[in-house]
Amino acid sequence: MKNISLFAIPFALLFIAQTTLSAQKTATWKGGTPGRSTEWMCASNWREGRLPNEFSAVVIPDVSTGSQAYPVLRSGEVEVLSVDVQTGAMLTLSTGARLIADSWNCAGICRGCETRTLVEGTIKAPLIVSNK
Repeated sequence: MKNISLFAIPFALLFIAQTTLSAQKTATWKGGTPGRSTEWMCASNWREGRLPNEFSAVVIPDVSTGSQAYPVLRSGEVEVLSVDVQTGAMLTLSTGARLIADSWNCAGICRGCETRTLVEGTIKAPLIVSNK
């Protein structure tokens, strides 16, 4: 019985660590890194110091009184859990860039965003595009 518990404890710790690592994390835009102030793919432009990934709830706040630099995804494909472009904020996707999310909240401006993001032919997220 003692041998079983010796193996069960490390297994339980490994399971807890795996669950924690894949848990949803917020990624909040701040922008303003010198020379790369609007680069989505620059970790220092994110408050948490890391790029958003498929487990990230992305928040793009109004930074008009701060860095005044809103994110631009210039190329490639990025998958995140959700995107929240808050009132007064802006997100720009350049031609050829794709942002895939399970849910969208676009109260601000989204330039170049698709009306639907497609993944392998399936509609993943409706997106309301505001052209203010």
